[in-house]
Amino acid sequence: MRLKGILDDAWVDGTFVFQFISQISPYSDNPGYDFDMAATSLVGYYEGGKRQGKTYPDMPWEPKEAFGAVAKYYAQH
Repeated sequence: MRLKGILDDAWVDGTFVFQFISQISPYSDNPGYDFDMAATSLVGYYEGGKRQGKTYPDMPWEPKEAFGAVAKYYAQH
């Protein structure tokens, strides 16, 4: 979130998080098929809803570290 701090110092009123979820880059336990590894999304998507997340059991995704960083930043500001 260093970039967001720089933008705040420059009086930027708002920014846009590029991508919440990337359904075309699903997560896989097999690193050879884990396309989510290179995705810019805030959450990792489980292809076709075949698996549910642990944090939000009713959703076919799991928050990434960036999800928590964005939430923490906005909770403080």
